[in-house]
Amino acid sequence: WLGGHQRDAHDLSYYEAPLKMLAGDVRMPAIFLKAPAVLERQLTAFCIDRWIESSSSARIPEKMELLYIQLSQDTEKAQLLGAFPNALYQFIELHLTLLIEGFVAMFDRDELDKDSIDYLRIFIQGDNNEQGSLSYKINSALAASHKDREGGAGDEVCARPG
Repeated sequence: WLGGHQRDAHDLSYYEAPLKMLAGDVRMPAIFLKAPAVLERQLTAFCIDRWIESSSSARIPEKMELLYIQLSQDTEKAQLLGAFPNALYQFIELHLTLLIEGFVAMFDRDELDKDSIDYLRIFIQGDNNEQGSLSYKINSALAASHKDREGGAGDEVCARPG
């Protein structure tokens, strides 16, 4: 057993001769860059990175438990303290244009077409119709995670994004 998994012949060959596994060229992963899910994740990570870079007090709790406690106790207090997730929501709202432009600028001119850029704009700010903003999506995911953890309770645990 290794790490709780039974070793098979394929695994054993690499554990017994690790250089064979490490030898050779490293190939780029095959990811379709224009895939909406890939772009959404990358833009979300970009926004979080920029928020953390913007302030020494910008922090995400190390454990979800701490976040759930914070969100369950007093949402207004969390907003006043500039705590996650509300501080992130405020940052995204204040810097929408800079965030989308900064993200798009990281790509070569022909990597993102106009449709992809328009899609990202709607993803981050919403479309006032069917699509909620990125803050809304994060908030919904946090509320759903808390609800799952509590076994169905906690529909409205998270603050409303600004």
